[in-house]
Amino acid sequence: MQRPEPPTMFPPVRQLSSYYSGPAIAEAVLRSWNLLPIRLGLHSDAGYQQFLAGDEYMKTDANRRTFPDDWVRVVNHIVMSLDLNAKRKYSRIKLAQSENSINDEFYQIVLRSLSHNVPVAIAFVGQTQESYDMMGARYNYLLVTSLTGMGEATSYTYLDPSDGSFRQFDTSQLTYLLAGGVNQNGEEVPSYVIAYLDSADKIFLNSLGATTQQQSSDECNFLTKLTSVCTTLSRTKRSAYRSSTCMAVDSTNPMFNYEDYIHVVYKLIGRNGIQIKLTRPTAMTLERVFMENDRQSFLQYLETLLTRIVQKGTVNDSDRSHAAQVIYDGMPYFHEKTLTLLRQDDNRSIFIQTYRAYSFHDTAKSIGTDNTIYIEDQPKA
Repeated sequence: MQRPEPPTMFPPVRQLSSYYSGPAIAEAVLRSWNLLPIRLGLHSDAGYQQFLAGDEYMKTDANRRTFPDDWVRVVNHIVMSLDLNAKRKYSRIKLAQSENSINDEFYQIVLRSLSHNVPVAIAFVGQTQESYDMMGARYNYLLVTSLTGMGEATSYTYLDPSDGSFRQFDTSQLTYLLAGGVNQNGEEVPSYVIAYLDSADKIFLNSLGATTQQQSSDECNFLTKLTSVCTTLSRTKRSAYRSSTCMAVDSTNPMFNYEDYIHVVYKLIGRNGIQIKLTRPTAMTLERVFMENDRQSFLQYLETLLTRIVQKGTVNDSDRSHAAQVIYDGMPYFHEKTLTLLRQDDNRSIFIQTYRAYSFHDTAKSIGTDNTIYIEDQPKA
């Protein structure tokens, strides 16, 4: 997948006082969207951070610094009032605390937010390699502007407002950076990631969180209620469901995990074939996309998804189009496997396997034989 670029003409903003990291990061974000001081009623650059830190805005001071709720409220108010960056608003996100979950969730958040031209703020009470707040659990801020690599090799570039320089951290630091702390009253003070997520992103990231936590009964019940619709592939039922939901899925920006792949396998069951791996979060999102789109839109989403995930072997457009059709025709079986993973709180992946040659006429008899949908490490029955 092509890496998102940092916001254009990103300014190296430096905080004006030791406790102004929040307003400084906010200034950097707003300047990256070309918000000049004059549009805030200011006559010089010098007052930018003081304006944001004021009592009517972020309420920043030496003791409380800047609370994440205030940071999000103020930046979103300015974004909406002045119609900045297509009015994309920030959300405050608390990640799960297992190391594997943090790395995966954070990667997906940064990847998706930057793709919308929204840099990612971190309100943390942990530490970076360069600094540690010895005064207790009080918020500091930094701003992630780009990323490189994948998985454990991912490296993030961020703006350090203490001196206006750009630095890097890797996945080994995330657990410490986002660990949170305890204040003088013994209350937990969590760290937060502050980013832009659209509706589909939020659903995808909720499913990522479920890989380390108990799956919510609401989500499991939701999928159970959809079983009859998936089983019958009823266009009428799906249309009725779509009319009752406000979520819209962008078929040009599919949700996926860096472990997902499509692979051309030579001599699969005696002939050349295709194998696809979709992790549980991707499968969850695919279920919802299926429910909320007609056949053509769903196939478009699938083909885009199969273009974006890791490609193994000589995968061509015909393979992806054929594989998308196989998945669509096999959605009752795909749904059954997804539901199995949810009921068992299982984090394994779903595999789809088929020949490269494909005939729509043979779909009914080939699903479960020539074409196979199965959970990894289970018999391919």
